[in-house]
Amino acid sequence: MNVITGRRFTVRQQAFFKTDEAKKATAQLKLMLNDPIYNTRETYSSNSEAGTSYIDKHMIYLSEHPNISVQHYLANLRLKTKIRI
Repeated sequence: MNVITGRRFTVRQQAFFKTDEAKKATAQLKLMLNDPIYNTRETYSSNSEAGTSYIDKHMIYLSEHPNISVQHYLANLRLKTKIRI
């Protein structure tokens, strides 16, 4: 996960980032980022001048919502961000 300047994470979030599940999620998000069929633009964030990267945005969300199934979240994300021609 990229470092977000000025962002503090709770102990629970820090623990999540160290799990195998988080590492697998990051790997899947990187694959999506490099695949042109997905809309993976970075989004505006008031916490960062440059915006929030695609991977950071979704990893932060997953770390804030520990009851969400990472596998299902990523599957839904693929459906929502797939560019349809």
